[in-house]
Amino acid sequence: MLRNLVEKVEAGGESIAVLGIGCHGDGAWLIDANGDQVRPGILSLDSRAIQTAARLNASVGDDLLRVTGQRVGPA
Repeated sequence: MLRNLVEKVEAGGESIAVLGIGCHGDGAWLIDANGDQVRPGILSLDSRAIQTAARLNASVGDDLLRVTGQRVGPA
């Protein structure tokens, strides 16, 4: 899918400066070009980042809430 996007952009004489990927829901399962898993999946219930989320919310949480409508979560 991303390859198609790049080809269309380049065909139009443009270039990509930034690409953001976000997800919501079940987590992330990363695969290679052959569709093979490249690492274990990350479930949306994964809370290993709870301390990082707490630090970000303490330092920039109000700004994030104002701009995005939500604070940082550990998942």
